[in-house]
Amino acid sequence: MMHSQETKDPRALDESLKQDHLELEKTFQQAIDTFCGGDCGIIRESWLELDRKLEAHLKAEEELMLPQFAQYSPAAADRIAREHGEIRAALQQLGIDLDLHELRKEVAEEFIGMLRKHAAYEEQAFYAWAQARLAREERHAMLRRLVGVVRPAQRSAERVAARE
Repeated sequence: MMHSQETKDPRALDESLKQDHLELEKTFQQAIDTFCGGDCGIIRESWLELDRKLEAHLKAEEELMLPQFAQYSPAAADRIAREHGEIRAALQQLGIDLDLHELRKEVAEEFIGMLRKHAAYEEQAFYAWAQARLAREERHAMLRRLVGVVRPAQRSAERVAARE
């Protein structure tokens, strides 16, 4: 998700977060593709990886950036928090559908559309603010937080790919 040079340069927070969105979308698409392949063990592992990555991303934003952003733009911060809740609820429902073997590809693709719309809003309204307004130490803390979760998840993705 993030490259080592990005973790060393907290000035690159906005680009790292944008890359995180792309990686989340890619991970979700891989989970859908795995789902279409039919191996339940691989499907479950892909889904759990997606869930871990997405939750880590949302939680990091909420804990390290959103409280300060709410002081700058309360309405935008409320929208982001509300959409995070909607994303979590949709992801939970997709997981239930997956467990029940009722997940339809078109529903999963609608979820990708929801993620894309949310990502575009955050990139426009939230990430530019974070890059301009957060102190270097705060940007660095955000990058460390995301990298701490991403690397183990990346190894998991490589294990799944090797088994396919």
